[in-house]
Amino acid sequence: MARLIRDVLRGFYRGDGFFLAAGLSFYVVICVVPFILLLVAGGGILLSDETVVEEVVTRLIEVLPVYQENVEQILGGVARAKGTSGALGTAILLLFATQLFAATRFVLNRIFGMRGRTFLRGVLFDFVMILVLILLFFAAMGVTAVFAWMQSMLGIFGRGPLFGALVAWAGLFLAIVLNAVLFGTVYRFVPIQRIPWSCLLAGSVTAAVLWEVAKQLFRLYIERVGVYSAVYGSLGVTIALIMWVYYSAVVFVIGANVVCVLEERRRRPAEV
Repeated sequence: MARLIRDVLRGFYRGDGFFLAAGLSFYVVICVVPFILLLVAGGGILLSDETVVEEVVTRLIEVLPVYQENVEQILGGVARAKGTSGALGTAILLLFATQLFAATRFVLNRIFGMRGRTFLRGVLFDFVMILVLILLFFAAMGVTAVFAWMQSMLGIFGRGPLFGALVAWAGLFLAIVLNAVLFGTVYRFVPIQRIPWSCLLAGSVTAAVLWEVAKQLFRLYIERVGVYSAVYGSLGVTIALIMWVYYSAVVFVIGANVVCVLEERRRRPAEV
């Protein structure tokens, strides 16, 4: 285990992991608005616009460790924007949103030492992946809704400290599983070459666990120190969110390095 951690950190440093995370976080920031509008547009096909807006905003703020009320107001205003009407508007949103996957392809190909797709295949792949990500988002919404329903049904039979602890741990486990599925999907299908599921499972679970730990640490940091609001004033919320996106990108890159190290170890005996 210690050797694995050492190899992962060495690969992260040699592969300019912080630089890759910074570039990826930049694309997350500029692509989040078109992605939210696409979620609302896609969900509006099945549900009413107001219901979709509420559900999308609720699920998005769950991944934010701090300033959830402020962000809820911001995302609510973005989600209620009427810029997604019409085929041209949707196509423009897709074009901007898919740039996130173009950046993700570059990062993972750099980490895994793979060649990228051709331009046309890359653009087509990015369109497909953004649709897959939207479907996964709504699937996660459905799973979370079922969990909330089961929680309310179990609450009828009794409440107490033990019940609260079980619900909290079950919710944490569910969050890690959903996050691992998301990371695993990206690690598996974004690189041009397929990676064995055993390596993907380890990297995805590592990234999911690290992400949950980072959320708790970041929340404690903001609550105890509160340096962003003190230094940046009214811009403190924006700066804190950008830093959280950057920390999340670092976790994503670390998880990819775990997959890369395990894949190299798997191929080494065969090469010898």
